[in-house]
Amino acid sequence: MDISFTTVVNSLFFSAVAIALLCCMIDRTKVVSGRKFGFFSFILIMIMLRLFVPCEILGIQNNVYITRIYPDVYLFLTKTNLTFMGREWSVASILIMFSLIGSIVCAVKLFLSYFAVFLTLKRYRVADSEMIRETVSAINQKWGKNVAFRIAQNREITVPFLFGMWRPIIVLPEISFSEEEWYYILSHEMAHYYHRDLWLRFICEMLQVVYWWNPFVYLLRRRLVVFQERHIDAVITEKLDKDHVLDYLLCLVKVAKSQSVLRSGSWIVEFNCKTDLQDRIKRLLESQNEKSTGKRYWIANILMAAMLIIFTLILPTLVTLEPDGGIPDEILEETFALTSENAYLILNEEGEYEVYIDGEYRFTSMQILEDTLHIYNEEGGLIQ
Repeated sequence: MDISFTTVVNSLFFSAVAIALLCCMIDRTKVVSGRKFGFFSFILIMIMLRLFVPCEILGIQNNVYITRIYPDVYLFLTKTNLTFMGREWSVASILIMFSLIGSIVCAVKLFLSYFAVFLTLKRYRVADSEMIRETVSAINQKWGKNVAFRIAQNREITVPFLFGMWRPIIVLPEISFSEEEWYYILSHEMAHYYHRDLWLRFICEMLQVVYWWNPFVYLLRRRLVVFQERHIDAVITEKLDKDHVLDYLLCLVKVAKSQSVLRSGSWIVEFNCKTDLQDRIKRLLESQNEKSTGKRYWIANILMAAMLIIFTLILPTLVTLEPDGGIPDEILEETFALTSENAYLILNEEGEYEVYIDGEYRFTSMQILEDTLHIYNEEGGLIQ
């Protein structure tokens, strides 16, 4: 499980293709149903694992040699030396060093933001509404769960949100909502917790810390938020009739008119998250007609799913992209063939074989390099 330049490039290339395909498939999906949620989550986790562990896991990859661009980039990064801090470094070494420094900075900022939100929420008062507590209990019972949600309220907050992967806190604004609207709001935030959405976002945030310079990781992060919000919308409205679906959408719009003072998108899940609300509403309204979608739509989705599996699981396991620029001239000049006509071996006192080519000593070997070569002792006697 060695990590090398080629294994890192391999992971970056196949992950980038998989992320692009996944984003395309998410954009094409009208409603994220339970089965689609499971498939997308599995692909997301596989992409993340591939990037977190950029190495040949099974050791069964076949080398595919690339002869253009890749060899030149490889040689520039690994063979070009620059003077830095009084010593020579390869370009690749300098880039790795800056990448590590950037990752440390990003990690510090990320965890400082977490503790800032944590300390802020500790000051918020616990909600004293009996109706809200009964609603939370009813939703828990509906899901067959017994999660002890801490419900807090603050007048500075205008958008409900969820915080905490172990001890969940739902923070509500001190705004007048109807009992039905509170039910939609709390169902939405609790469903995020039930589906471990914060855990998936946390893993994605850590991936962003490691690959802070990779635009595809930021693209994955944004699409993850969209994917989760569409899924929760589908979960909440799955068994609702059209009138109640409309009520849920009106609740989304009502909350969208407000802007939250507290901003830390890395650690919280807002009821009206930073997604295209108009697009979410459009997809929900069209969800009733999903079964009538044409064959082209389903064929395209099946092909895209197959491509995702190929680029996420199959190709990275079976193929390693290797730079191959041909044999350099300086190496060709020093390359020679060993035959019985131009070479022979002399066995010395140390049991090593001195290799002579065209009558000139070239090097010493610990083993016989070619079975057809004649072997002599130091006195000139033929041994083989």
